[in-house]
Order: sequence, then C-alpha cells, then structure tokens
Amino acid sequence: MIDATGNWYLPFLMSMGLLLLGGLSAFLMHPERPFTEAEGRLPSGKVVAAE
Repeated sequence: MIDATGNWYLPFLMSMGLLLLGGLSAFLMHPERPFTEAEGRLPSGKVVAAE
C-alpha cells in the first residue's frame, strides 16, 4: 500500500484501527463463563470407541 500511494498515512490508520478493535474486543471476553456445548455433541470427558 505504501508502494502504491507513497504515503504512510493509510497503513498507520489501519494499524490504529486494528489495535482499537483488539482493545475493544477484550472487553467482550468473559473468562468466568464456561463454554456451552452445541446440541448433538458429546460432553467433554467422555471416551468413545473409534469405529
């Protein structure tokens, strides 16, 4: 992008946007909540013989 435009402004703004997106997504994470199993899947910890 720098080669095409000769300008560092756009790549700098894109990297700032990615950093802001990562910072905002950190507030959406909830490590205290367990994962819920999808329907039709076996619960973890169960051993199933291979067919």
